[in-house]
Amino acid sequence: MIHLPTLILSGAVYYPDCNYTWGGTDANGDSYNPDETLIMSYTHPNCMSQFTAKQGQRMRNAISTLPFLQDVIVCTNTYLLSNRTITTDETINDCKIKVTNVTVQNNSDLILDAYKDVEITSNFEVKSGSTLEIK
Repeated sequence: MIHLPTLILSGAVYYPDCNYTWGGTDANGDSYNPDETLIMSYTHPNCMSQFTAKQGQRMRNAISTLPFLQDVIVCTNTYLLSNRTITTDETINDCKIKVTNVTVQNNSDLILDAYKDVEITSNFEVKSGSTLEIK
């Protein structure tokens, strides 16, 4: 991938139409057509309205893993894993996860990926040959 200079959009995107006007090509001779709406670009501030899916994922990863950002996470719900027998590999992603009356059967993997808390209460069993991973 060829990267043009980072300031290339500066002065080449005009408001209110938010169209890129430079019309240049990259080192391969391909037309350069950037997304003028990306918040993390050097576009006109009034044109900024979205993040890419990968930018959003990177932000969520940072919030969920960096210790100094843990206090900014607001959990509005708790995933209740209750009265179940896990017989196949399963991953649960949520802000908070509460586990009660759960058995992880032989050769099954359970991954609990919680942004804030995992609470394991009564009657939780992981059978031989199985794994439990808490992230």
